[in-house]
Amino acid sequence: MMIQLNKILICVLILLFACLCKLSAQQEHKRIIDSLLPVINNYKEDTNKVKALAILSEAYCNVDHNKGIKLGEIGLALANSLNWQKGIALMNSALGKNYWSISNYVVCLEYKQKALAIFEKLKDYKNVINIYMDIGSTSYAQTNLQMALSYYLKALKLAEEVKADTILISGGHGILCDISMTYFALKDPQNCLSYLNKALNLNYKIHNPNEIAFVRRYIAEEFIAEKKYNEAIIYLSDSYNQFIQLKNANQAAYCQDAIARVLDEQKQFQDALNHYNLSLQLFKKCNEYNAYANTLSCMGESCIHHAKYLSQSPNKNDPVVLKETIAKAITFLKKALVIAGPVDDKINLSKMKKDLSDAYLIQGDYKMAFNILQEYLADKDSLNNIENDKLYNRKIINYEYQKKSDSLHYITELKNEEIKNLDQQNKLAKIKVKQQWLFGFILIIALLCILIFIIYRNKIKEERLQNEIIKEKYEKQITESELKNELNALSNSALRSQMNPHFIFNCLNSIRLYTEENDADKASFYLNKFSRLIRLMLDSNIVESSSLENEINLITLYLEMERMRLKNKLNFSISIDENIEIDYIKIPPLLLQPYVENAIWHGIMPKKEGGQISIDFNLIKNETYLLIKIQDNGIGRQKSGELNLQNSFKHISHGTRITGKRIDLINENFPNKAAINIKDLYENNRAVGTLVSIEIPL
Repeated sequence: MMIQLNKILICVLILLFACLCKLSAQQEHKRIIDSLLPVINNYKEDTNKVKALAILSEAYCNVDHNKGIKLGEIGLALANSLNWQKGIALMNSALGKNYWSISNYVVCLEYKQKALAIFEKLKDYKNVINIYMDIGSTSYAQTNLQMALSYYLKALKLAEEVKADTILISGGHGILCDISMTYFALKDPQNCLSYLNKALNLNYKIHNPNEIAFVRRYIAEEFIAEKKYNEAIIYLSDSYNQFIQLKNANQAAYCQDAIARVLDEQKQFQDALNHYNLSLQLFKKCNEYNAYANTLSCMGESCIHHAKYLSQSPNKNDPVVLKETIAKAITFLKKALVIAGPVDDKINLSKMKKDLSDAYLIQGDYKMAFNILQEYLADKDSLNNIENDKLYNRKIINYEYQKKSDSLHYITELKNEEIKNLDQQNKLAKIKVKQQWLFGFILIIALLCILIFIIYRNKIKEERLQNEIIKEKYEKQITESELKNELNALSNSALRSQMNPHFIFNCLNSIRLYTEENDADKASFYLNKFSRLIRLMLDSNIVESSSLENEINLITLYLEMERMRLKNKLNFSISIDENIEIDYIKIPPLLLQPYVENAIWHGIMPKKEGGQISIDFNLIKNETYLLIKIQDNGIGRQKSGELNLQNSFKHISHGTRITGKRIDLINENFPNKAAINIKDLYENNRAVGTLVSIEIPL
């Protein structure tokens, strides 16, 4: 039975590792981890189950920290009931990792310190090293660089003593690189380069090209900080070529970004843009859209530098070139904001807005510059609040760390004093009375110190209690907000599920008409298109938003099918503004189909000669809104309503009503409101069609 459980645990570990390495989509990652829970629940309540719970808890930290914490607490309770010390340490470490993922560094350190104490007692040096590195990383995240450095150095010393794996010591994310990056942050170039060169030499010894490329890129970053640009370019070019050979497009793109920054510093602006463009291609290839947006932002910043350089150099100040350069900067920064917006990286978004405001200022568009500057200032206030929270947490961590350091120092001093007293016992016999008075005085001082400490500790506890009350209130507000968003998402999904049966019914009705006409070829052709349409519809139904490109493909396929059903009485055209990037813009799925269907059924079909539908896509309001126009030359809504009353078969449009509700739900969640406007078209008091205008914020 034990062998079988071990085999199951190994299978779980292999499957989980494969998921973490190969799955880029967070939702799919979460789905795979969720599927492992029933397997773990069937485990016997033993150490194997504790191991499995520790692995799953850590796996959840980046996809669902609430589940990760819950599993960690379950595993910790089981490990305590088994009195398995290593399991208790593993679960404390997993819980610390989950609290790290939500930036709760104080609680994270508490769990990591508990795990460290047990691993040190068990002499489990591999885990001790990992905990040292985790505590160092937590301190680094709080900009507590000295504390981070002390733990990294502890990890290095122990790793060298126990002869740990070379990659753990020298790899691109190993101990030596962590130490060097801490020295980099401390602006200590000598120590930074010293540790990086140690890492580089070790990687050369074990012939590890991937880690060599990482370390050489870090060395280049230090050279850039020292303004040694020629040396930096050499290291970056070598690192880039190595990553290309290893087919690591992501890291190769970062090398190109760094080269472009160096060229920008050297005022080689066009060469810098060329390298940024290469970086964009690499990031797009590996679907790194956040990095893609940051590179666009850097391109905009480089164009601003170029414009300022031109304006400050009278002999090179060509008004045409200056105008083109600042126009490029605005274009790059606007694209970066559109792509980076959904990621909600407040620091980078704030910087992009500041640069865009500067660009408009140089261009002379003071109104736009002022409006965007207002957004930047609002973001800056929000960032200041976040930094204040980090400062508060850092003070708490420093207090706990200093308290433990003082305690150890006091114990050491006390032991030294006892040894000294024993050595001098014979000499102090003659002054025993004086010594008794001295001890009495020390006792009084000690009691006073204890009293002061108790008062101080109670004050700290009271402050912490008040902070916890404020924190609980804030978390309650967040929970209520999340529940509201979930309810809206569920309502949105329900509305889409109402639309699908109506959509499918119309398509099947078209197939039935061909079958009744005994036209097997057209029925088969139509059925093929219908299957593609169903596939697109199912893909749209499982996502909250779809690319504009997918929506255009779906509506084009639908119009082609309806044109076949109406025997070419229907003509249509689709026009897309050249500035629209249809693969990046997202809109609610199945948004256009109900209005196109209405145009066909109520506008075009009642006309004997048929009619025309045109769909136009344009950007409006400074490219912050997408405008979609659906226009037909049918009989108009009034005439259609009269015919519908006379007709025994009444085509009831559920789709437009459902779409209206979807737009209402979207407007509840976003400050920029979407809008739908339907207008009857007349010519000489005669109805000549209908125009539907849909405005969607980007």
